[in-house]
This record gives sequence, C-alpha cells and structure tokens, in this order.
Amino acid sequence: MPISSDLPSHSKLIYSDPKSESVPAYGETLNDFDAQDSIFTSSVLIEHAKNAINTEKQALELLKDGLDERFADACRLILACLVRVGVTGMYKSGHIGR
Repeated sequence: MPISSDLPSHSKLIYSDPKSESVPAYGETLNDFDAQDSIFTSSVLIEHAKNAINTEKQALELLKDGLDERFADACRLILACLVRVGVTGMYKSGHIGR
C-alpha cells in the first residue's frame, strides 16, 4: 500500500485499493473482516491518536504564547456590545463561537 510522502511522518495517510481484503469494503463493519490482517492494528491506531494530540498540543502552546493585550481588548469589545454578536463558522470554529 503506498503511503503519501509529502506529509510529515506523524500524519501520513494510508491509501489502499478498494478491492483489497485488508480493509472493510463500503458498508462492512470491522466484524465483517479479519481484523488480524488489518493494517489498522491497535498500536497503529493508538500511535496515530497520540501523534494527533501532540500536534494539537503544540498548536495550543503557540496560541497560548501569542495571547496579549489585543486578546483582552477583543474580549472587552464583545462584552461591551449591547446587542447580539454574530459569529460564523462551521465545525470547531462554530463551536468555539458559541
């Protein structure tokens, strides 16, 4: 199975042939194929999750280090509004806006 080479090693995506027996076909569940032959072993899945968490942790550290008086000024502006403040976004940014 080829692995994309343009991504950092901690975020490589695995592409497989849809006819391959090593991953479930569309509509199948993990119980419908032999999980022992899967490339998605517990250790691989756990390692990918840990890498994703570490990546997010690093991004949050950068965000934290960038907080300054401008953030406090923006908060005060929003808090001083006498009407509703419209926030747009989808998924994570929408949840943060709420």
